[in-house]
This record gives sequence, C-alpha cells and structure tokens, in this order.
Amino acid sequence: MKRFCVRFSGDNDFINTVVPFVKALGAKVFAGYGGYDRITKEHIVQLFNDHAYTFYVMYQKYELQILPDERMKGYLQISVKDVYFDDEIQAFCDSGQWNGDGCVAHMDHEGKVQTYVI
Repeated sequence: MKRFCVRFSGDNDFINTVVPFVKALGAKVFAGYGGYDRITKEHIVQLFNDHAYTFYVMYQKYELQILPDERMKGYLQISVKDVYFDDEIQAFCDSGQWNGDGCVAHMDHEGKVQTYVI
C-alpha cells in the first residue's frame, strides 16, 4: 500500500478528529512498525472505532471533557466501506462524492508522511 484514506462518511464536521488519527496511523503504517505495513481495512476500522473518541476529545472538542460522552463514542464509528487503499482513493475522488469528510495519508519522496483532506 502506498496510500490510504479514512472517511467519516457524510459528516465532514468531524474532520478534525479524522486527520490526527490518520496522521498517527500513517506514521506507523509507512514505517512498518510492528507489522503495521500489513494493516488491513478491518484493522483500521477497529483502531478508529476504539480510539476516535479520544482523538475527538484531544483535537476537536474545545471544552474540558472529564466524563466520557457515550452518545458521541457510539456515533464516532466507521465500517470497512469508509477505508480506501491506493487506486480506490482516485476512483472515489473521480466519482465526485468527496465532501471533506476523509483524510488521505502517503509517504512523500523525502520519506515524510503527508496527509490531505478529500
């Protein structure tokens, strides 16, 4: 895999949760740490669903959050259809369905992980 994309389909209000998740994951995927270079869509979905709420609190919510918001935890969930690899990203972009609800990660020619919103 040369690039991957994670979307929170249909709700671009949570892009500030998705982007840091993709950045953190991209650093591991492209470095191949601990088998991350063999990550599957199912793995990405599980990681997002388990940790998205933390990224939401840390990067998107601007009020101090001590007790978990169970409703938001339940809302911040994706499925395999929300993860794209390589050519699937271009096909999605070509379809015209993008609306700023997803983030792509890839490694640039200098070996740095780059991200962009689609």
